[in-house]
Amino acid sequence: MSDEKLDVLLEVVAENTTTLIKVEEQSAATSASVKDARQYIQTVARQTSWETNGKAIAAVLTKALEKDHEALHAASREL
Repeated sequence: MSDEKLDVLLEVVAENTTTLIKVEEQSAATSASVKDARQYIQTVARQTSWETNGKAIAAVLTKALEKDHEALHAASREL
């Protein structure tokens, strides 16, 4: 193999190695970010008052249903 071809081959291998190292670093950073996000969501879930939130959601839905019910009765009276 000529020196020129060997130089090109070594350059390509070095470039690919550098690219693989960068991909590995990005993968590790992504994995760490996913782990951090999971821990954050778990903390939020543990600290959330599901009973309080459920009652608040139920109140909003109840009001919406009552308005719909009133609107339906009003519409039926006009028919």
